[in-house]
Amino acid sequence: MTPESPRHEGLCPELRDGFEQVDRIREEAKALVEGLSEAQCAWQPAPDRWSIAQCLEHLNATARNYFPVIHASINDARAQGWLGEGPFRRGWFERFFLSLTEPPPRRRIPAPRRFLPPADRPMAEIWPSFLTFQDRLQELMIWANGVDLQRARAISPAFRLPRFSLGGSLALMAAHERRHLWQIRRILEDPSFPRP
Repeated sequence: MTPESPRHEGLCPELRDGFEQVDRIREEAKALVEGLSEAQCAWQPAPDRWSIAQCLEHLNATARNYFPVIHASINDARAQGWLGEGPFRRGWFERFFLSLTEPPPRRRIPAPRRFLPPADRPMAEIWPSFLTFQDRLQELMIWANGVDLQRARAISPAFRLPRFSLGGSLALMAAHERRHLWQIRRILEDPSFPRP
């Protein structure tokens, strides 16, 4: 790969699509939070609803917990010789769960305790971590290339069952990020959101 070649060159179609989704998520997130103050990012529409900062920190917590599982799944698949170029199919339950995760949310799903964001973490800490995790997710996609994304499994750190395929787990990560960017857009559109 030459220095000017795109990093997703040579990825299988599923991973290339996922890689490009992460590019779009990163750009959308930048557009949403650019120019916002710490106070605006910490504002909550209601006591039981998250702020912009909490939405992003929840995504960071999700990445911190899921990425080691996904990395282990890739390594295990390579060790087992579970390789393939696809196309890879998802089972009906994965497709159903993905549809529930994509925005706009049809059902509110409470976050497990370890994924709950604190209310006092500043955006100055949250935002660089969010960008780093986007890079890391794309690195995982590159490392997963050539692995049988359907056969390899990842056990969720949030729910022991079901076990999603590696491909499904990567797709869920992107869908989950889109869900919370949608939530951030709703916060920005709230009539009570503090304007400069």
